[in-house]
Amino acid sequence: MTNIVNALKNSPKETRMETPQEIAQQLIDNFNNRTYRQEAGTYYSDDTIFVDLPTEREDVGLEASIQSSDVWIQSFPDAHAEVVSHEVNGNTVTLNLRGTGTFTGQMTAPDGSLIPGNGSSLNLDFIQTIHVEDGMVVRQEVDYDMQAMMGQLGLN
Repeated sequence: MTNIVNALKNSPKETRMETPQEIAQQLIDNFNNRTYRQEAGTYYSDDTIFVDLPTEREDVGLEASIQSSDVWIQSFPDAHAEVVSHEVNGNTVTLNLRGTGTFTGQMTAPDGSLIPGNGSSLNLDFIQTIHVEDGMVVRQEVDYDMQAMMGQLGLN
């Protein structure tokens, strides 16, 4: 019995074998399937950084990354992201995506006021760059044309 216990103590810990590209695709799948909240701890480091480049907002932490997806789902309950193309450079994956959805929820304006949905459709290209270390997302940046988005939603 002691040999079995020692063998278990000394056995190597399970390590993630997913590539950064596979992790990036899983993040998109989790968003589209609305499982991003449940799966976040599997893919994000506790001190992960999320940067929304158009608004210059930078948030730190696992919950902040979850909330970045919540913001989009709150505004566009039927939001969907499709990978158009990607580029891998070491542990960094850059995704060119197309986001679609219907503005039927509500959006928070920079001043904190709520903008009610108006039923407008969104079809927006955006870029998401994902940095992976030791199998975990440590940083992601998203970039999109804010003016184009607001124009499609009739909010400019």
